Amino acid sequence: MLNFFVKAIKGYRGEKITKEILKNLNKDDFSFFHDVMFFYGDMKTVQMDFLIISRFGIYIVETKNWNGILKGDCQSKYWQLNKKRVYSPSMQVYAHKQILTRLLSYTKDDKRFFPIVHIVGSCSLEGKICNNVTRNLLDKITLREEIKFSRAEIKEIKEEIEHRRLKNTISAKIKHIWQVKKMR
Repeated sequence: MLNFFVKAIKGYRGEKITKEILKNLNKDDFSFFHDVMFFYGDMKTVQMDFLIISRFGIYIVETKNWNGILKGDCQSKYWQLNKKRVYSPSMQVYAHKQILTRLLSYTKDDKRFFPIVHIVGSCSLEGKICNNVTRNLLDKITLREEIKFSRAEIKEIKEEIEHRRLKNTISAKIKHIWQVKKMR
């Protein structure tokens, strides 16, 4: 039980770092949602650390506050963190992208949605780490200059997210955590 709380606190700290970084985005071009939960499928829940909404694309960000050695391969379902097996954060955020595109009535392979894993801890990356894994989140987000959504579409997307997102209650978070543990 103590391990759960340590992980939760570490995750919270990592998300706090990411949130501070995202506050540096140009507010005319970017807005973001933090800690967003949705129902999907047969009343399953999905939790996304950050959704960044812009005319240049929609970014789904999973923050990992990890230390040590992270070894991974883009094609692998599991990676290693300090010789311990962990679910691939790249696959995790890619699954989030597929769910979000379906919820917003886009195709799951829509090229305007970008899954990103933001590493805020001091881990070293080894192996064939996917190109969506980054330490420099702002560069990853702001490198795109081609407009992909109109202002009207962005307004609709934000409204849909607000409409569909679940209230962040303790019971909803606990239910989600147990659901994830059963899946892995």
